[in-house]
Amino acid sequence: MKDYFKFLSFLIILGLNIFVCLSGLTIKTASAQAMDYCWIADTDNSQVVKISRDGTELFRSRIDHREPYGISVNPVDESVWICDYSSSQVIKRAADGSELLRLTGFNQPYCCSVDPNDGSCWVADTGNNQIVKLSAAGGEIYRIPGFNEPDFVRVNSHDSSCWVSDYGNNQVVKLLSTGAEVVRVGGYNRPYWLSPNPVDDTCWVADYSNNAVVKLNSAGAELLRLPGFNRPASVAVDPNDGSCWVADTYNNKVIKLNNSGLQLFEVPGFYHPYDVEVNATDSSCWVVDRWNAQMVKISSTGSELYRGGNFIEPFYCSVNSNSVWITDAPNNEVIKLNSSGTELYRSVAEFNQPADIVSDPSDDGCWVADTTHNQVVKLAGDGSQIYRINGFNGPSGIGLNPSDAAVWVADSDNGEVVKLSSTGAELSRTPGFIYPCDVAIDIKDGTCWVSDTDANTILKLDSDGSILFSLHIVSEPHGLDVNWSDQSVWICDSGNDQIVHLDTAGVSLGRFSGFLYPEALSVNQKTGYVWVADSDNDDVVKLTPGGAEEIRISGFYYPEGIAANPYEGGCWVADTYYSQVVKISETGTE
Repeated sequence: MKDYFKFLSFLIILGLNIFVCLSGLTIKTASAQAMDYCWIADTDNSQVVKISRDGTELFRSRIDHREPYGISVNPVDESVWICDYSSSQVIKRAADGSELLRLTGFNQPYCCSVDPNDGSCWVADTGNNQIVKLSAAGGEIYRIPGFNEPDFVRVNSHDSSCWVSDYGNNQVVKLLSTGAEVVRVGGYNRPYWLSPNPVDDTCWVADYSNNAVVKLNSAGAELLRLPGFNRPASVAVDPNDGSCWVADTYNNKVIKLNNSGLQLFEVPGFYHPYDVEVNATDSSCWVVDRWNAQMVKISSTGSELYRGGNFIEPFYCSVNSNSVWITDAPNNEVIKLNSSGTELYRSVAEFNQPADIVSDPSDDGCWVADTTHNQVVKLAGDGSQIYRINGFNGPSGIGLNPSDAAVWVADSDNGEVVKLSSTGAELSRTPGFIYPCDVAIDIKDGTCWVSDTDANTILKLDSDGSILFSLHIVSEPHGLDVNWSDQSVWICDSGNDQIVHLDTAGVSLGRFSGFLYPEALSVNQKTGYVWVADSDNDDVVKLTPGGAEEIRISGFYYPEGIAANPYEGGCWVADTYYSQVVKISETGTE
């Protein structure tokens, strides 16, 4: 998904059905039904929300996690602790996945480690530059400052000490169970991962940017420094024999070393392996094969026992004797597999960065471009799911023709525009685009206008999806909207810092300057006035039907979405970097 898709998509229904899309948002007018609600695609929160006209929340889709990273299972009761990075929370779940605790007061916690002796949990509170120790019940025992972006913690179950990779300081630190610091050693370059051996109290370190693996004694003295790796991201010691597994990330292989650091074997066939974790019961090793989006289980002798999983980009795992927990951060999910790879539990994330939304006046529901899930979803008016349609790749724009209830989708990463029936059946699929980001429907004839951002092109499709013509008159076009009364189209010619007005045949009716990378606009279907989100100028602009600037309103911070209010003459604005929605009157007052 392009980096201009930023924060919030929303759909506003005020008299006419008006929706705003493209997570930063492009706005479109969809239907002329009087409805008293608003659908919102809250992109970065990966949720869809429905509110009444007075702001009362009517529905919110469910999401259990937001970018979960660090995870640690307690082998005693099989509960699991999770660092929910983007929500700045630490969550504890039972073995069946039910939520036991949800703790706030953190700032982008990245890693955690359970002490099986008492069930306490150490947390790398990365954004606060602190290490926090929690009781099994979630109470804060210690909060230890003095770190610089600590990103990894690992408990030694033998003495309940905790080893810390102090990433920003390029140091490795050892804390006693009391929180006292007993070791701080330097000489590292972005140390990523630690694995203490409870048998002899040594600790293995993945010295990532030094391309080395290091073994320390309990006092922090260096016993081994092994070069020859390429960005080793993680290490995992097997307490049964002291051997160590290494994710040799940029060499795309996993290596097993003996206790003395000699290589026993290597296992190729990975693509950016990121996390390795040993199951001490049988000395097998689970590997997070990150860019293959798979989990792999390897026997103690290096044979592959399992490969699979339904992930987007798994990051970390934590192994118990008969199961493995995985965090799939981009998917906002936590997954549990048994020792054979069968899925036992998956947290709920109904949407993942939904970039666009359009209301369906037939049932007060909506259609959603669920971008990172690569799906299009139909919700009923109460928020219940009716259809979830696969076959897309990063869809970012969506529009509905209320005359026949057909849905048009800008299937951005596939370079296609797709037309669906009201029941989700595919009616047409038009290829040949580079990155279509927005669609606008002409309700009089069912044609569809498309802004192909990366091709610097505007195209018009007939109602069957055939290309009628293409116009190479724009640079990085974003939002566009059709005026129903005269079938003309208004376009954000973002790269040229202009707004373009074309008639239904594509003939220019005007080109208007004075903007700076405008990303969204919306036509008032009653008056023909056009509201523009002048994004890089941090302004909102009102144009007359002839394109003359009538009002310019400052005080925004990169507005990316806008929706005209046909009843009152004003507009609603998605003020992206201020993370707010602003209502503007017809005369430009807030």
